[in-house]
Amino acid sequence: MTGLLTLEKLRAQSQLRIKLSDITQAVMSVVEVAGSRVQSGERPILITTLDEQGLSMLTSLRIPVRQDYKLGFQISINGHKLFLTGECIWQRDEDNLYHYGIRFIQSVQEREALWCKLAGYSHPLLPDRDQIHELYNRMSSVEYELELSASVNLVS
Repeated sequence: MTGLLTLEKLRAQSQLRIKLSDITQAVMSVVEVAGSRVQSGERPILITTLDEQGLSMLTSLRIPVRQDYKLGFQISINGHKLFLTGECIWQRDEDNLYHYGIRFIQSVQEREALWCKLAGYSHPLLPDRDQIHELYNRMSSVEYELELSASVNLVS
């Protein structure tokens, strides 16, 4: 069973955050302000990092950093279109653009589905990842056994 990527193996590892080598273009719109649904036009954004909790993005738009200002995102990952909702939690000026941090607003099931899509995206980027982890674990256990045997020899 070694070499196979399972959900349990992936989930046991730390949070999956993807720093995109090619900045990915997506579409953003305003979906809610102060609890009221709104209709807005769509604007392109550039996503720089993405995980199941949220994303960071670059845009020329000035967006309020408020919890009652909800944004909708259309993102394509491996040919799958995702529709996500989030709120802006931080903002920085960067040259002629604004850099924003977005926290997704989603159910546990939606978060798990997004995590699986991100895992499917990242695995081909790191094809030897499982083998590297297996090697590291073997090396760690050998080091532990050597330390244990050295401490036993010191006591005797």
